[in-house]
Amino acid sequence: KPIETRERLIKQIARNRKFAEYIKQKNNYKCELCGRNPFIQRNGRPYAEADHIKPLGGTTKGDDSPENMRCLCAQCHAVVTHGSEEEMRKLLK
Repeated sequence: KPIETRERLIKQIARNRKFAEYIKQKNNYKCELCGRNPFIQRNGRPYAEADHIKPLGGTTKGDDSPENMRCLCAQCHAVVTHGSEEEMRKLLK
């Protein structure tokens, strides 16, 4: 069966990648919540994610600035973004 493809038009808030890279480098790619060190990607670079503390747009109207960002590991970023209240409490202990 051939692979189906779809075309989508999406609207999203433009983010400054330089801010995200700055936050990760400033924290040596170490997670600010759990303290986990980054893993090394196939390209040899450390991996971490920049999280907006106050989410962009919506009702929170967070801004895209280093003051509103933190460096997180992929696990903590997923919990902060998608986790239940119980998971958030466990993470923030």
